[in-house]
Amino acid sequence: NWSDGGVSWNSNCEMLATDMSNVANTIITKYSAGLTRAKVITGGVSYTSYALLSNIAASNTLADTKGLLATCGSTGSWQAQNFKIPIYNINCAGNPEGDLHGQALINAITNTTIKNNSGFFEDNSCSTHCGGDINTWSAKMIDRVKVWIP
Repeated sequence: NWSDGGVSWNSNCEMLATDMSNVANTIITKYSAGLTRAKVITGGVSYTSYALLSNIAASNTLADTKGLLATCGSTGSWQAQNFKIPIYNINCAGNPEGDLHGQALINAITNTTIKNNSGFFEDNSCSTHCGGDINTWSAKMIDRVKVWIP
């Protein structure tokens, strides 16, 4: 609902993060083996990326997790200044996502620890929404996971 001043957006972002949090808790409970929420990485593409970038600023639902893989999404300055976990942002070049993404998003993060543990990949081989090579993008995400959880 675009006319409710963001109420439905915030509610949807919280529901999505809660669902992801519950999945993480279920996996941890079922498999244990040293898994903790500090080893949980969430991620999303497009809508999910935008929603989770909002959630990790406005809510504590995922604040105890390791990071967020945010593909084909962006967010605003307020969110970047209030991130509670590091992010890794992947987008095509040419700003098809709008607002802040890539280097501009990392630059807007004000928490030094979160900024230093965040990163991005701007794919110069594409200029559309989610138009990059899936193998390249997957490899970039795997590399980031190895940084966060060696």
